[in-house]
Amino acid sequence: MQEQEKENPGRAERIKQDVCDYVGLRMDNLRLGLIEHLSTLLSTVCSVAIAFILAGLGILFLAAALTWMLGILIGSILSAVFIMSVLFFVLGIVFYANRKKLVVNPAVRMLSKVIFDIDKKYSDHE
Repeated sequence: MQEQEKENPGRAERIKQDVCDYVGLRMDNLRLGLIEHLSTLLSTVCSVAIAFILAGLGILFLAAALTWMLGILIGSILSAVFIMSVLFFVLGIVFYANRKKLVVNPAVRMLSKVIFDIDKKYSDHE
């Protein structure tokens, strides 16, 4: 009977240590998954920002070239600048009217994909 009492505290200590180790490993797994997803999110945000900057510069140069060409065709640079400004104003209104479809919904889809992808990569069923 005394041997059994001596073994039980040893088993309880082992179980306690195993549970602590398991919780520690799960926390490490969660932290690593969070770090991976945050790095994916930040790299995606940086890539999108760089793409928008480059696209904006391209549109700026294209608009300048079209304004110059339109000014040559109609004979007035001032009228060409006015026409291009009206065109950009109309494009801005169209973009603002469709902002959910063009910006919000894709951003939500991308974020939800990054956040909820953790279930597929880090499931216990592997």
